[in-house]
Amino acid sequence: MASWRVSFIRGSLYTLRASAFKDLDVDVYGRGWNDRWQTKSREIAGNFAIALRQPGSLLISMGQIFARPNKYLGEASDKHEVLRGYKISLVVENSTDYSSEKLLDALFCGTIPVYCGADPHLLGIPEGLVVTCEPSLEALERGLIIAASMNYEKWREGADAWIEETLSQKVLLSEGVWRNVVSELLEITRREHF
Repeated sequence: MASWRVSFIRGSLYTLRASAFKDLDVDVYGRGWNDRWQTKSREIAGNFAIALRQPGSLLISMGQIFARPNKYLGEASDKHEVLRGYKISLVVENSTDYSSEKLLDALFCGTIPVYCGADPHLLGIPEGLVVTCEPSLEALERGLIIAASMNYEKWREGADAWIEETLSQKVLLSEGVWRNVVSELLEITRREHF
């Protein structure tokens, strides 16, 4: 579940993501993969200009520009609904020092994340809930094999326990802004179980 993006800044994982979607047997959902070149060229030019402003960070990789997913299934109208249809998801962040919603989406939707990005333990995610991979195609491929061999029901019990514990902590509930977020995440979890 990732849109087509490019970056010319050293350390970006966009090239790895594009290669994984092209070379590994994974279903891909997201915007931009089938966009016309006129649309893509604006993002390419803009991101190239950003990289030029950061001395020493420029890294040109044509693979990320021209790669097309092997199994592109279009845009998802509801990414959480789509994710709940899978037991494993490949999660490649924008860089190894960055975490987005992708990892938590995978966990909350009940998919074992095969993950390349910032250390998931920094987010409080316990060992065993994420198959963490080094940033290489070979590591992602091994990660998918490891995830496929895991006992999904046992993993799901651990993931559900962590989610319940995390969402029920008074610290999260004490902030008014978090009440709606926690309520929605609990609803997603309950829908999946009942």
